[in-house]
Amino acid sequence: MLLFFTEPLRYVPVAALGAVLVFAAFSLSDVGTLREIWKYDRLEVGLSLITTLGVVAVGAINGILIAVALALARFVRQAARPRDEVLGKVDGLPGFHSIERHGPAAKTFPGLVLFRFNGPLTFFNSDYFKQRALAAADAAGKGLRWFVIDAIPISDIDMNGPMRYVT
Repeated sequence: MLLFFTEPLRYVPVAALGAVLVFAAFSLSDVGTLREIWKYDRLEVGLSLITTLGVVAVGAINGILIAVALALARFVRQAARPRDEVLGKVDGLPGFHSIERHGPAAKTFPGLVLFRFNGPLTFFNSDYFKQRALAAADAAGKGLRWFVIDAIPISDIDMNGPMRYVT
């Protein structure tokens, strides 16, 4: 454009060129996708908006550095305090599912707690694991006979953490 159309563009008003740039900027954002992400993870949408504002406010490199720092902080938080769930049976669905997500449709078994810890078990979250597992056991009441840990989501076990509880 600059090489061949510099002279003709001289006659185009600056406001028209600004409108083209604004249109191009809006076409870079995908609001529909942000709405879809909002349904699943509101924090991720917030991180996206903070990144966008950071790039506008402090420039591309510094804005992206802010986003990387926030993403790392979120990752550490998720690793330190993973979600946990008590599982139950839901009619019409194979397997076991979170009773919190499925509400009254999820049925637990008397005397049994199926507990899922959705993250690695490491030295810095082993106390949290113990606290959440004991809370799930306490919530089951005095009739609890079996406590089963669904370890499929536990992708790694750092032996420094759990070994503190071996007597």
